[in-house]
Amino acid sequence: YYFHVDGVVARYCLFYTDGKVTDEFNDDFRSLKVKTNRSTIRSMKAKLDRRVEKIVSSIPVQAKASEKERLIHDYIVDNVAYDTSVSLDNISAQDTLPHSFDLYGAVCEGKAVCEGFAKMFQYLCGRVGIQATVVQGDANGAHMWNAVRIGKAWYHVDVTWDDNYSVISRSYKFYNVATKELKKTHKIIKSSLYVPDCR
Repeated sequence: YYFHVDGVVARYCLFYTDGKVTDEFNDDFRSLKVKTNRSTIRSMKAKLDRRVEKIVSSIPVQAKASEKERLIHDYIVDNVAYDTSVSLDNISAQDTLPHSFDLYGAVCEGKAVCEGFAKMFQYLCGRVGIQATVVQGDANGAHMWNAVRIGKAWYHVDVTWDDNYSVISRSYKFYNVATKELKKTHKIIKSSLYVPDCR
């Protein structure tokens, strides 16, 4: 969770969830109320690390950045299903979000909503040396996708929509597109942490 003032991030607040409960910060945001089972957290982290390592080790180290990006995109499209059982409309501010909204759900459970897809793409890109960020916006409802840097250029990538666009085979309709093209279907929210100009 982060706070921003006039478009500048002022503070990050990190906390744990084990999928059932979430740690909470006190009103001053200086101390944490530990509610989660730390043994469960450690076990989940170990499982996540093993799965990520297996994915990353399948990507050739000598491959070009563009090839690594394509392999990550294809892995996610082929191995993560969109979780239609959850919706923010049915979740209150006090609820713990299901793992479909995070990296663990996408990687370890093989199901996610757009936030989980975007976090997995960003994390895997980072692990193989590719700069990527998550973009918040709207695309027929609240949505998340990525911007990725390949060489000196930035591109938009929406793995979620590529996963759902074609039921027969993977799609590349929303793969490495320019901002001008993306804006035909997506609206970027200005409060996103960093959205580069994608040409």
